[in-house]
Amino acid sequence: MKIHEMIRCKRKEKGLTQEELARYLGVSAPAVNKWEKGLSYPDITLLPVLAAYFNLSVDDLIGYEPQMVKEDIKKLYRRLADRFEKEPFKAVKAECDEYIKKYYSCFPLLMQMSVLLMNHYPMAENPQEVMDEIIELLDRITEESKDVYLAKNAAMLKGGCYLMTGQPEEILDMLGEEIHPVSQETEMQAQAYQLRGNVEKAVQAIQISMYQHLLFLIADASMHIAWQTEASEKTEEIIRRTLAVADIFNMDYLHFNTIVQVYFASAQYYCITGKTEEAVKMLERYTDCIYMQEIPLQLHGDSYFDKVDEWLLGLALGRDAPRGDAAIRQSIYQAIAANPLFECLNDNMHYKRLIKRLEEYSRSK
Repeated sequence: MKIHEMIRCKRKEKGLTQEELARYLGVSAPAVNKWEKGLSYPDITLLPVLAAYFNLSVDDLIGYEPQMVKEDIKKLYRRLADRFEKEPFKAVKAECDEYIKKYYSCFPLLMQMSVLLMNHYPMAENPQEVMDEIIELLDRITEESKDVYLAKNAAMLKGGCYLMTGQPEEILDMLGEEIHPVSQETEMQAQAYQLRGNVEKAVQAIQISMYQHLLFLIADASMHIAWQTEASEKTEEIIRRTLAVADIFNMDYLHFNTIVQVYFASAQYYCITGKTEEAVKMLERYTDCIYMQEIPLQLHGDSYFDKVDEWLLGLALGRDAPRGDAAIRQSIYQAIAANPLFECLNDNMHYKRLIKRLEEYSRSK
C-alpha cells in the first residue's frame, strides 16, 4: 500500500474529514487532499507525527518493507531468471539493482540476487564489473548478517566467484592452505533428535546428510576425472567405481546434473587418451540421461531418499533450478557441440546422431 492510500485508509478508519486531519497537523485541507490523491507528499518532519497519530511505524506508513519473506524471494528469483532468458541483460539487471537497493538489509534477498547474477553475469557487457558487484554484496552478507549459516554460505559463494574468474590465490587467502575435515553438524543434529526421542526427525536428518555426501562424492569424482591428461589405470578405476555407485543409487533419475558431469568428464578423458568408442558411449549415457528428465527440471528425492523432498522445498529456491529450463537445455547442448576435445568424433556416425538429439533437445519447449 502506498503512503497516499495509507493516509486515506487510516483517516477514514478514524472517521475524520480531511479538514479535521489538516487541523491536527497544522496544514491546509487541500494539502491533505493532494496527499491522498498521490499528487504530493507530506513534509518529512510530519511523517513521525502522522505515524504516531495513526499508531503506525514510519515504515508502515510509507509502505516500506525492509525484509522479504522466503516465498516472495523465490518467486522474484524465478521471474527475474525468466526475464534474463528473454530480455537484454542490462534491463533485467536494472530491476535487480532496484530490489537490492530497496531491500539492502534483507540478507536472504541479497544472497539470492548474488546467485541470480552469478548464473547470468557472462551475458553482461562488462562481466567483471558485475562480478565485482556480486562480491561486494557477498561481503556485506558475510560482515553484516547475524545468520551464521547465511554468512558461511556467502563466503563460500564468494570463493565460487573467484573460481569463475580464475583467482586461485584469493580462494586460498580466504580458506587457508590446510585441508580441514568435513563438518559433521548434520550427523550431530540427527543424534540430538534421537536422544530427544524424535526418531522421525533424526532419520530425516541422517538421510539428508547421506544424500548430500553422495552428491559430493559423485561431483568430486567428476572433477578428478576432468583433470586427467594421460591414460592411467587409476583414472579408469575412478570411472568404474563412480559409475557403479551412480548406478546403485540411480543417479540418472536422482540428480542428473551431478552425474552428467561424470559422463562429460569421462568422455573428455577418453578423447584425450584416444579411446573414441568409449568416449561415444559416455556421451550416449549423457544424452540418454538428459532425455529422461521431466520438465520443468527440479530437485527431488526417490524411493530410497524418501525424506529429502520436504527439506529441498525449504531451501532458498525450493526444488527449482537456479536457471530457467531453456538456458539449461541450451548449455547442455553447447557443452558438447562447442567442445574442441570432441572434434575427433566428428566422423563418427553414432556421435553425429547424439549431437542431433542434443540439438533437438535444446530447442524443445
